[in-house]
Amino acid sequence: MTREQRYKQKRRLTRSASDRYLAGVFGGLGQYFKINPKWLRIGYAVLTVLTSIVPGVLIYLLMAVIMKERLMGFFKSVLIDAVLFIALAGLFAQTGMFYVSSVGVALLASLVLAVLNALVKPFLLLISLPINVLTLGLFSIVINGFMLILTSSVVGKSVFYFSSLGSAMLIALIMSVCNTIIANHFVES
Repeated sequence: MTREQRYKQKRRLTRSASDRYLAGVFGGLGQYFKINPKWLRIGYAVLTVLTSIVPGVLIYLLMAVIMKERLMGFFKSVLIDAVLFIALAGLFAQTGMFYVSSVGVALLASLVLAVLNALVKPFLLLISLPINVLTLGLFSIVINGFMLILTSSVVGKSVFYFSSLGSAMLIALIMSVCNTIIANHFVES
């Protein structure tokens, strides 16, 4: 690989996975333009407040959707979540806590979950920040469970079902642990 190819490969405008507060938009912009993201965040916050907040929030959401994270990482996480949905549905089949009707529904649900995690979850985390701090981050399990319930509502409760918020929280906790183990395995190898 030539120097020019490496340079072009590095200079992709993507959301940052490491330097992020909400969706990683300004971390990605900072990496791309070689500017400290702190200054981009401060400037954007000032502009957002000066322009009556709503347009700034909408533009940020648009940037979060347009600026992709590393695309292969996105598809890998969707595929891994789909496999986890199928495995956990099989594990909890006799309990009635969690139901997935087919592999296609699992893929659709994991795609919907990824989109909801990118668009809705940052705002839920921001709103619940005080209680999340008080519970030392444990409230994020409730938020993850709520995101699964929301995914079930979007996909359809007849094909992707949780019996309660508690069962969704349990599935979310198991998925988080499995995703952490899988991510650590891919990082090490």
